[in-house]
Amino acid sequence: MRCYFHLVSATEHLLDTTGVEVASAHQAYSVALTVLQELRDEGDSDSWNGWFLDATDSTGHVMFSINLTTEAMALH
Repeated sequence: MRCYFHLVSATEHLLDTTGVEVASAHQAYSVALTVLQELRDEGDSDSWNGWFLDATDSTGHVMFSINLTTEAMALH
């Protein structure tokens, strides 16, 4: 399945228009954790306060959301 990783806040949406092929939601979550580590490595993690990483399938259904402030996962 194709999975897209969107960065969203109350006022902005940074949409992933390419996505990645994954075998399962579990693999998508693993990829999301890698993406989050890359974001952290790029700079100030405080700049992501109030943001979420939403993983969606090709229909736009949110499979899970990770709060970048608390890094707590919320399954949908």
